[in-house]
Amino acid sequence: MYISCQNLGEFGLAVFDTGTGELLDFYSLGEGFIQGLDENAFQYRTYDGSAYFISREEPVPFLLKLPEHDGRYFCFSDGSFLLEDSCTLGELDGFDKNGERQFHASLGSAFTFSPICKTNGLIYAAADFGQGVCLVSIHSDNGNWENLGFFGSTTHGSFRENIMVCDDSTGCLVVWDKNGTIRNSFPLAEPYCYITSCNDKYVAVQGSLYTVVFDLEGNVRFAEKNPQDGYSIILVCQLDGDFLYTMRQPIAKNEPMEFTRRDLNDFPPVDLETALGIPIFPDGITILTGEEADLYTPSYKCEPVYDETENKRAYDILFRIVEQFPDGFFEELLDSDCAYNSLVFRYVDHLYGMEANTLESAGGLSYQEGRTQYICITRNMIDEPSLIFHEIMHCIESCMESRGIYFDGWNDYLPESFFYSYDYSNVADHTFTDPWESDPENVWFPSSYSKITPAEDRADLFGLMMTENPYYFQFSHIAERADYLAEVLKETYPSLGSCPHLS
Repeated sequence: MYISCQNLGEFGLAVFDTGTGELLDFYSLGEGFIQGLDENAFQYRTYDGSAYFISREEPVPFLLKLPEHDGRYFCFSDGSFLLEDSCTLGELDGFDKNGERQFHASLGSAFTFSPICKTNGLIYAAADFGQGVCLVSIHSDNGNWENLGFFGSTTHGSFRENIMVCDDSTGCLVVWDKNGTIRNSFPLAEPYCYITSCNDKYVAVQGSLYTVVFDLEGNVRFAEKNPQDGYSIILVCQLDGDFLYTMRQPIAKNEPMEFTRRDLNDFPPVDLETALGIPIFPDGITILTGEEADLYTPSYKCEPVYDETENKRAYDILFRIVEQFPDGFFEELLDSDCAYNSLVFRYVDHLYGMEANTLESAGGLSYQEGRTQYICITRNMIDEPSLIFHEIMHCIESCMESRGIYFDGWNDYLPESFFYSYDYSNVADHTFTDPWESDPENVWFPSSYSKITPAEDRADLFGLMMTENPYYFQFSHIAERADYLAEVLKETYPSLGSCPHLS
């Protein structure tokens, strides 16, 4: 059994025997990074743009410098490789291990392409066509390809007897067979994880916080928290039968590496929450804090929160918010009839408006990208649960509209001759709002902000309902409008019938 790792004294590829820790080979290739393929084949890519494929075939190790190319390289354990043209969408060239071109494939409008495995003359890959990622198979002799089906948004693949796909948008591991049929799907420990190795029994997944080995039924067979000391990192090297090989790699140069071999039969199957001692969200729910929350935000500028104590506190608050919804609600919200299959919370330091008709600063924001709903909550508003529920209501309404469901009777619960302003820059009109109206019968809205759009109106009401704020519901018109909102929501999502806040 062999694994690859970077030699920290001289830059290049080092090959170690995991049983003894003995250095077997060293290839001086310059500074770069390694992708282990199997015990006898590796890909090494240097920071100057060169890519090498190394095969430890007997009697002499085979070293091939891949052709110069401005695209991405993908190698397989048989020594063949693919080149993706970075200038032309979906254009691929396939080569044998000697560098001879075997085929050209054109996937048309595919934006990105991630090979998963090569077997029986077929290359299986995840191809992003702009509206989601599909599983495709490509004939390695002629480049003809077939779309096997849609499964999510972003992916990482693995190989061997099963096709494993890590769907980052939902934080789930999806197990496919070679016919494009889903065998199983189960949640991961972290929203952004990478499959490092798999075989026909297990899959090893590594994130920034945890290293986890699952069996194909979704049970945890091994779980370990990654070191956070800044002095070393844990690398999953290989799954071989029932054995997991890992390596602790020091950050400092010339310090010894520690190899560990574990028999997975020594670890009884457990569920993920028990194994890690952390709460697991419903399928499709993700909470991002710290640098993981530093994503592109349309119309607004934001920065992540770097205080780890504050990030943990925000994580706990958002988890408790999610827990207030009845069991099964989020599965109903993000079911197959909905255009969106995931909901991602982002905890950020601030939100500053960058475009016309946006707020100068906002405490929360909801938006959509692809099949994902995003909710940004700021540091200043994390202790305001009504605002968090307000943003969740925006996502609920987007999911409803994607299924053709609307609040058709909403205007029947508005004052006569009233019109929403649709102007976020002007909330100075306090007509029909408390405490500006002296007569309770003239109070229809909790605030001027509620009068900007119907969606903001409903979101404000939902936030008050879910936080059990009795003050505003003493006004008959606000109470009637809240009853109508609850009626439509419970009709659309039956699980909400057991939600005490909406009764």
